[in-house]
Amino acid sequence: MKVSKRIINFLACGALICLSGAQSPAATAPKLFCATSSFGFGKLTDTNVVIITFNLRNTGDDVLAIQKVRGCCGASASVTTNAIAPGTNAFLNIRFSLAGRSGPVAKSIYIHTSDPSAQIHQFMITGEVVAVSRPTQGTSAPRASIHSETVVIEPATVLFGELTSQSATNRHLTVRAGTEKNVSVLQVRSGNDKIKADFKEIEPKRKYEIVVSTMPPLPSGALRTDITLVVKDYSISQIHVPVFAVVHEEDASLPAVNAAKSGR
Repeated sequence: MKVSKRIINFLACGALICLSGAQSPAATAPKLFCATSSFGFGKLTDTNVVIITFNLRNTGDDVLAIQKVRGCCGASASVTTNAIAPGTNAFLNIRFSLAGRSGPVAKSIYIHTSDPSAQIHQFMITGEVVAVSRPTQGTSAPRASIHSETVVIEPATVLFGELTSQSATNRHLTVRAGTEKNVSVLQVRSGNDKIKADFKEIEPKRKYEIVVSTMPPLPSGALRTDITLVVKDYSISQIHVPVFAVVHEEDASLPAVNAAKSGR
């Protein structure tokens, strides 16, 4: 009996040694890090569009999945990628139209992630909107602008108005730094081969001029496209400026007016 007990005790100790030596691998998890989750645009008129880019960084050791992005009324949002590898970044782009608003505003955007500690993360936009009276006949409406954390684009929309198929005309945009931080325009491209976009630097890393031109012959009907600006401030981001025109077939009543429409 004594021998049996010794054998049993020895086996039990051996089992404990084996169990204690078998270590399970450390669990991995993604981790969302945002340097800031809010943006205040100050006081702007209701003719403006606010564009904000938030930096999303994965400081964990597993892929961070962006499962869902929830915008709100008047504010659209999208991410540059739905899967952020460990140690890399993605960007949350928000476009908020102030049209039809007045007084203090606060908008929330939510992202749903695979980070166990931040399954839902909130981003907040705040500011004050000043309503602008409708212009009377013979006066022009205020020029809308696009505001981001560091960039201002004026106007926010390229409007060519009514054109003929042979109209060769242009419009100008101004891109400038909205803060003391430098801004660089790296590239400008058009989404339509009938619309051309070029840029030149006015003040180094502070101010640029964008020239948007029509390239006849133009197809008749509504012409809608975007000008995409690739801008570098604290990161590289893309800003889209819509372009609109209505093109008529050649008509004796239109060429004299539209052919002269060029410049600002």
